[in-house]
Amino acid sequence: MDTPDIQTLTIRDLPRIHSLVLNRYQAEVAPCFDAQGQASFEQFIEVDAMQQRLMGGGMFLGIQDKDGKLAAMMEYDSLHTHIALLFVHEDCAGKGLGSCLIEHVLELCQRMGHARISVCAFPNSVGFYQKLGFSAEGEEQCNEGIRFLWMVRP
Repeated sequence: MDTPDIQTLTIRDLPRIHSLVLNRYQAEVAPCFDAQGQASFEQFIEVDAMQQRLMGGGMFLGIQDKDGKLAAMMEYDSLHTHIALLFVHEDCAGKGLGSCLIEHVLELCQRMGHARISVCAFPNSVGFYQKLGFSAEGEEQCNEGIRFLWMVRP
């Protein structure tokens, strides 16, 4: 596979980001949450909420397919070296795009001298992060109905 072109996404991309995240969330993640968790997560991914995080220093990265469709996206909080969101379009799943985004951010962390990166992994994504060298710190947690496992990679 050719190395995909990873782009820094901007405020203009937020509607596309929201569409991708909402679609994949509803198909893959929402069933893991109760009603409170679903409402909390849907608020977190509203365009206005993402815009506030972007304006506050958050970074959104994306990979487009050959037709210009957003194939994968990641939200990265460089202040806390934390992956906040990572979703891949269903047509592009299994092609290594999520791994490419993570490797890109790991390289950024190394250049900036950060010792580790964290993610709050949803129950259905723990295995993916483990394959990339992340390990759990503690037990599964639930905050505002959102189930996750705190994972880190040194």
